[in-house]
Amino acid sequence: MGNRANDALALKAGSNWIDQDYSQVTEVRQIISDLSIDFVLPGCTDLSIEVCQQVAPNHHCFDHPENYRFLGEKQKFREMCALLLLSSPQRQQKEDFPLHGRFICKPVDAFSGRGVSVVEGNDIDALTIAYEQASAVSPTGRALIETFVDGQLYSYSAFIEQQKVIDSFVVLEGSSANPYAVDTSYVDREFDEVTLAMLKESVETIAAHLKLVDGLVHLQFILQDKTPYLIEITRRCPGDLYSKLIEYSTGYDYAGKFASYFLKEPYSTQRTESQPIVRHTVSSMELCRYDGLNFIEPTKIKAFFPLLSLGEEVQPRQKTRVGIIFTQQSDIKKSYDQYISRLKYNLSVDFE
Repeated sequence: MGNRANDALALKAGSNWIDQDYSQVTEVRQIISDLSIDFVLPGCTDLSIEVCQQVAPNHHCFDHPENYRFLGEKQKFREMCALLLLSSPQRQQKEDFPLHGRFICKPVDAFSGRGVSVVEGNDIDALTIAYEQASAVSPTGRALIETFVDGQLYSYSAFIEQQKVIDSFVVLEGSSANPYAVDTSYVDREFDEVTLAMLKESVETIAAHLKLVDGLVHLQFILQDKTPYLIEITRRCPGDLYSKLIEYSTGYDYAGKFASYFLKEPYSTQRTESQPIVRHTVSSMELCRYDGLNFIEPTKIKAFFPLLSLGEEVQPRQKTRVGIIFTQQSDIKKSYDQYISRLKYNLSVDFE
């Protein structure tokens, strides 16, 4: 279900596609009733899981809507982390400035790096502009300012049962086109075991505090001096075919496991392999026409999922996504660095 009929998933679904803006809860609820739908699964957006909580016939698969506020809203999540003594960036009030150091300003309820800015705490004018931009992007017109944690971004994706982690994956994440939107990542098999234990404990602490139902908990964190600073958390499936990254890298059916909790059916899957796979969202740094994906040097491709047709215009810095590619090289760190440095491919000549 969605209101973008030309979206790749809509075209793939064919006659199974329901053309409906799923933010319209009353209409969605009526469609579920008219079609006698038994199970509802959220997609890869925060809005989708919020709506599911309101319309799903299988309510037992979802957390209490009030609890989800502590997961979906950055401000509430920060307050919960402080209460539970979990490492997380510290919130600052506008009235506290000027302050020494760098700070990040972001919407409390937006996504994909929209409206995010890093500013110097002594630059009041820049801070004011950043706050206004973040508020403008927020669906509820709210923004927050917090300390900037400098380090490597990761995700910790875990399945919980009875509020305990039963499976988990750590993925190193980076940005090549938009500094606040992930476009390159891989499963980190050499992640520090002590830090991994800290992440497991953090997720289980949150799960117990909020009495979370069984299913996926997806956490983004920044690692600084071996301390994970919790940034965002959600219960929806992460986007850009994150599930395929896990599947191609480990053999674990991440998407099937995620879906099973909404069907209330036992589902067993496990790691069966270990492959050095890098996931990258193909984009352009400049306005151009998509003439094809031209690699600078030979590259082993696992899969490519196109999101544009040849000849379409590509907006710069991930405003347009050309497609999602999965490549396989023995030196996974080198491959990752090449994508981050924009040294792997070209799309087209400059558009005029």
